[in-house]
Amino acid sequence: MTERGQYLRSLNLADVCMREQLFDVLMAAPPAWARKMIQGRFEALQAMPDDARQCFENCGLTSSTEDDIVAWWDRAIDSLRFERSKAFNVIGRKAERLSLKHEAMRTGQQPLWQGLETAVAGFDVLSVVDAGSNKRLKIEVKGSSMTKNEATFFVTRNEWNTAMKSPDFQFHLWLVREKPILYVVPASDVKLHIPQDAGSGRWTGAELFFRNFSAFEQPALG
Repeated sequence: MTERGQYLRSLNLADVCMREQLFDVLMAAPPAWARKMIQGRFEALQAMPDDARQCFENCGLTSSTEDDIVAWWDRAIDSLRFERSKAFNVIGRKAERLSLKHEAMRTGQQPLWQGLETAVAGFDVLSVVDAGSNKRLKIEVKGSSMTKNEATFFVTRNEWNTAMKSPDFQFHLWLVREKPILYVVPASDVKLHIPQDAGSGRWTGAELFFRNFSAFEQPALG
């Protein structure tokens, strides 16, 4: 028996043991509906299938506001957020590598992987406009493993400020799959979907859909 198994066996309360086992199952292989847990208990219960909801009911997790129940939900949500962030980082790095390879083949020059060196530059790849040119091209890379209709990406205030100050700036949107799909989108077309400050409000990030830019699909080189 593993150390975790020995711990579960030592628990005196059956419902506590069941909740811990349910937690382990969720963390080992999060189902598609698990991402709804980040949005709250009601949203998760609405999204999960009947058999999963029955498991949550048997564990006393569906309605109680006792401290131990709230603590279970908070722990599960924090863990799922961490795993989701880790998965996003993996996909993001894959997309950046795809852009590096794409730009090297397109221009014949090795681009700079800016995103590896610093997270505050406002772009991920520094390339050139055309083969044989010294004119710099800044590229912000976004990746998703979802379908074109479901995939979204986030633009931060810093990225957008950099785009607006740069003569040549593009977004590379990658659908990361066995055969990756690339959308090369100029900043001017992203601008149509960027929010505006109003009153004392100031936007810091915007979520956009890949499907809004499907007209910019290009063959991925290499």
